[in-house]
Amino acid sequence: MIKKKIKNVKYIPNDPPNQLTLVIISAIGLYALINNILSNAIEASIKIKDESSRIIDFNLREEKGLVILEVLNYFNKDESNSNASSSSKVDDSMPHDYGVKSIKYICKMYDGIYKQTINGNIFITNITFEKNSKIDKSQANSN
Repeated sequence: MIKKKIKNVKYIPNDPPNQLTLVIISAIGLYALINNILSNAIEASIKIKDESSRIIDFNLREEKGLVILEVLNYFNKDESNSNASSSSKVDDSMPHDYGVKSIKYICKMYDGIYKQTINGNIFITNITFEKNSKIDKSQANSN
């Protein structure tokens, strides 16, 4: 695994996806999706006092006709509430909730499924798209 430090946060990506994975949504949609998810994960990780728990596990994979994006990160349970998306800010001007709304919008646009779960002090973001999404169909028709 490759580990990269981002503001004292360990980022653990999986192997890069092949091009078939990336055609499920537009490049701009993919950038916005990953940017929002990682921004939220970095923000949560930076708040953790124990630097050894500042870990973000990023996984993008194909599995049984699905493209799955999963990001796991530790968070400080003491600073959160039952609605994880409303308890923080990405920066002084943009609420965290805006990023979550953007993620939900992109998932809806491309018929994806978006889930957030908490397992102890680990926050899990899971997004699933079918391989035969809207972009795949339109590209198949244009060739």
